[in-house]
Amino acid sequence: MKENNKFVETIKQFYRPIGTLADFIPCSALLMFVMSVLGQLVGLAISRGMFPSEGLTPEMEIFKMYFATVGVWPVVLLFLLLPKNRPILKTLTPKMKGNTLKWVLLGLLIGFGANSFCALVSILFRDIALSFSGFDVKWFLLLFFAVFVQSGSEELVCRCYIYQKLRRRYRSPWVAVIVNSVVFGAMHIPNPGANFFGIAQCMLFGFLTSVLVWKYNSLWGAMFVHTAWNFTQNIFYGLPNSGVVSPYSVFKLEAASSGLFFDPGFGIEGGPLVWVLLGLITAALLYYAEKKGLQEQDIWQDTEEKYLAAHAAEENA
Repeated sequence: MKENNKFVETIKQFYRPIGTLADFIPCSALLMFVMSVLGQLVGLAISRGMFPSEGLTPEMEIFKMYFATVGVWPVVLLFLLLPKNRPILKTLTPKMKGNTLKWVLLGLLIGFGANSFCALVSILFRDIALSFSGFDVKWFLLLFFAVFVQSGSEELVCRCYIYQKLRRRYRSPWVAVIVNSVVFGAMHIPNPGANFFGIAQCMLFGFLTSVLVWKYNSLWGAMFVHTAWNFTQNIFYGLPNSGVVSPYSVFKLEAASSGLFFDPGFGIEGGPLVWVLLGLITAALLYYAEKKGLQEQDIWQDTEEKYLAAHAAEENA
């Protein structure tokens, strides 16, 4: 009996007492999937009401495609308004130390810089050839907004919702970091042109943005890294983004072949060495956080302390 009790106590060390059944990995992933599907349906209804089904310009077509994910935002926010989920809303506000203009700009720099490096190397090795297509300030800004809606919606369901639910259930932040990254990669399996390197890269990209949420307390940073990553590929350089090709872009892809940092079907994300670049960026972020002693801003700490205090009071009564 003592051995059984010892085993139970050992298992309990992996879990936080404030976690619920819905916070276990399978339940969290299922709820995330349900939210995504509901959000897509709401978004499609909104976009169909805004745009005609025919006669769209290339700019309007790609705007409609990205903006169709807008329904994910209200669906996720409704879930976060549930009493037990309300602390998660804090991660969307400046109450988190890393939700600052500094990390918005750094996020843009990381996303644009990483993609530009891959594009430049691909051009130098003649894996791709680009030509200038045209620049319209109005559509440049509108499409950036639309890409933010899409990229931000993925960060909402992965680095906000499922990440924080797993942090409430499991003591180790590595569970939340790794699981949500794997789920994020799996979300891209149905994309056109998906390959092993592409899905692995998506998982590593999810790991990178999870580090920003975990070590730098910046969901804003994660959202803008993601936005810049997708926008730079698809709208700026005119390359496939997770297999999706934009009918409008600043530069136009004239020729493409497989290379170290490019795959003709999946784009930059399908290149066999892109994961090395993302790995180096992630390692640098982890190293800097460790060197500076950056600490996670655990939104569940107060809830856990109140629970333990109440539980101790009951036992002593």
